[in-house]
Amino acid sequence: MIFNTMTVKPEKFRFFLFLTVIGLFLMIPLYLLRPQVLKGCYLLFINRFANWDNNIHKVYSIKLNDKLVDYYSISSSTGIPTCKDETELKERFDKGKIHIVSTREGFTFEKMRYSYPYLTRGSNLLLEEIGDNFTEKLSETRLKQSRFIITSMTRTSSTIEALRKSNFNASVNSPHLNGNAFDITYARFRSNRLFLSGHDKKFLKEVLAETIWELREQNKCWATYERSQNCFHVVAK
Repeated sequence: MIFNTMTVKPEKFRFFLFLTVIGLFLMIPLYLLRPQVLKGCYLLFINRFANWDNNIHKVYSIKLNDKLVDYYSISSSTGIPTCKDETELKERFDKGKIHIVSTREGFTFEKMRYSYPYLTRGSNLLLEEIGDNFTEKLSETRLKQSRFIITSMTRTSSTIEALRKSNFNASVNSPHLNGNAFDITYARFRSNRLFLSGHDKKFLKEVLAETIWELREQNKCWATYERSQNCFHVVAK
């Protein structure tokens, strides 16, 4: 028996259309008043039912295990002298010793409370290379155009003093003071997608770790996987 679509009764079609419209009207206030409910349902579907090939990735983060003692003496000699405050940082900028970092394809940065968006020329070039390589690795995935977030760059002796009041791990010998280091969070990313699932974030984390690890293997940087701070600490060579 051949099904004829013309035999569908108009009454049934109108009833189906009516239920669809009612459903949409019910979802609007739900989204406005309880957006976390819809987000939770979406993430439940992604984590439980969706099988995305690009969420399967090798683990590189644990390979980033450099220690401060491995590089501090070198990084402190190749960077700028420690600045007391932002005024001294701007003086270094006026002399061409450090550069202002601008957001671009691959990365962005949020407002930083204890550091400033300055880096030495070599560190800035390294950061741009990480951004370019990260973007390239994602270009064939559904998470293309995602960007990582820098949470810390160059610090001063004043900001280190303030930071140590809440973070005892902040070192007074940090390469952040010499404009050679930056921190990238692996817990958050910027994306064009509506939501990022746990699988998405894990995938982006390891792609970022792989990107940094490859440059580390090329002897361009040191890097540390800082679990307590949820970031990758990167120091340019």
